[in-house]
Amino acid sequence: MCSVGNQEGVELKKGSSSSKELKLRESLSSHIEGTSSSKHKLYGSSRSRRKNLPLIGTRDSVTEDESRNDIASRLSSILEDSSTSKTRQRRKAVNIKNHAIAPPPPPSILSCFVKGKGLKEAIEKASEYEICLFLPCLCLAIEATPIWHRNSQDSALSALEKRVAQSPRIAQSMVLILYSGSVKNPETFKNVSSALENSKRLGFLKWDAFPLNQFVHKQNRRKVKKGYILEAEHRVFHPFQPNVVIAKSHVETVFKTNSKPVLLSVLAEGKSRRPPIKIIMKQGDDFRQDVACMLVFRLFNHIWRESGIKHGNVPVRCHEYYTVATGINVGAIEYVENCIPLAEIQKMGSFSSDKIERLISTGAGSYIAAFLLGVRDRHDENIMIRQDGTMFHIDFGRAFGDAVLMDASSFAITKGFRDAIGVENYNSHFVGCCLKAFRTLRQPKNVDLLRGMVPTMFSAIHNADKIVNFLERTLMLKKDLESATMKFKKKIESAPDSYRTRFKNTMHKLAQATKGADN
Repeated sequence: MCSVGNQEGVELKKGSSSSKELKLRESLSSHIEGTSSSKHKLYGSSRSRRKNLPLIGTRDSVTEDESRNDIASRLSSILEDSSTSKTRQRRKAVNIKNHAIAPPPPPSILSCFVKGKGLKEAIEKASEYEICLFLPCLCLAIEATPIWHRNSQDSALSALEKRVAQSPRIAQSMVLILYSGSVKNPETFKNVSSALENSKRLGFLKWDAFPLNQFVHKQNRRKVKKGYILEAEHRVFHPFQPNVVIAKSHVETVFKTNSKPVLLSVLAEGKSRRPPIKIIMKQGDDFRQDVACMLVFRLFNHIWRESGIKHGNVPVRCHEYYTVATGINVGAIEYVENCIPLAEIQKMGSFSSDKIERLISTGAGSYIAAFLLGVRDRHDENIMIRQDGTMFHIDFGRAFGDAVLMDASSFAITKGFRDAIGVENYNSHFVGCCLKAFRTLRQPKNVDLLRGMVPTMFSAIHNADKIVNFLERTLMLKKDLESATMKFKKKIESAPDSYRTRFKNTMHKLAQATKGADN
């Protein structure tokens, strides 16, 4: 059952004159609240046993996912206030007079500082791991600090300069941010750049480009094949695990796509409690957008976790994975085994009740997050399912409505997904979780948070007004809460039968088959 803590039910207007309208609203209410009196009916289809197929994805460790969520929770509190002043000005430029929701209340103090002052404290007190993981977010927040809080910006930059000078791991992460153009105005970080030059003189950094980028350079494609080994000439840290020093990188696979991404296994210096995370290096996409999407996904997860939305015992969330921009249109992606694309969901056989709960919760979070950010090109090989039932999206090259010529529906939910969890589970539990998550994000305090933070995450790539206007459309802010919820419900219910989604997936399969025949 999909439940939420401290969440209002559907608001039904009193004295409705239309019995048809009342019946529709009662139906809507039952979808959101779930059916508490009956046991879950979790039916999986009986299909052949699945094959373990290694594909792009994220780690299996539940404890690490929870650890990341804790970090995101603290950081979102810190960044909310740093974006507050800029949010007020941006709101003036956007016409919100016709919004059916109440105007957002004055921002509350979510951490130990006021406005931008908490950035300095966050940078000083955070661990190396936290800084490296959220450095793009911190840099963009520093950049977004209004000019009338110049002292706060300067103090945050000074704190960052000290951390860069003290830690070669943080220095490497900062170099990658500057190399990849992940900040809008590099001049803001000129003193930090000076600290990086000093790190090079001290021997912390001796390379002028991230060494692993060599695997995907066009001039190296002929020699980079399975079994190719690159030994580290200088000290290089793992892009996702800054405590790991890379000794060697070994090519496991060169994928047969146009950009020729490469799967690397990494040998670490010294002893390690577990093997380092495998890396996919890829060239040709703007990885700044992938990084920004992951940051926003962490924000969505923080909001949903605070609201207590769950299906059974599994919180609703959009699963995130590591991705780092390591240069201009080149980046590193986290890899996990035992995942299959949504196109092959039948190979997983019948699902246990635990897996169905996780598939419903993560599926709801993933589809809603992708819809709100306008992520397109959602064929059924850009949506993955992990062995434990966790669903997540990959490839965020097209966002905010930037659709390809023949694209799927904005909710690219397939009949295969609906059949896997069962039609009854889809129409009640999955739809209910989606509606709860949508309504939570539409709460005035959360709308205010999204208006302030999401444009900041994408500020190096997209205009702020474009992001705000798009979010207002996908959140349907010009409609009242009930009307927006009803429209959203219809979209999700009809999604598996979408002709556009079926056509997109069919054309993608034909294109892949043609490429396979040519190879």
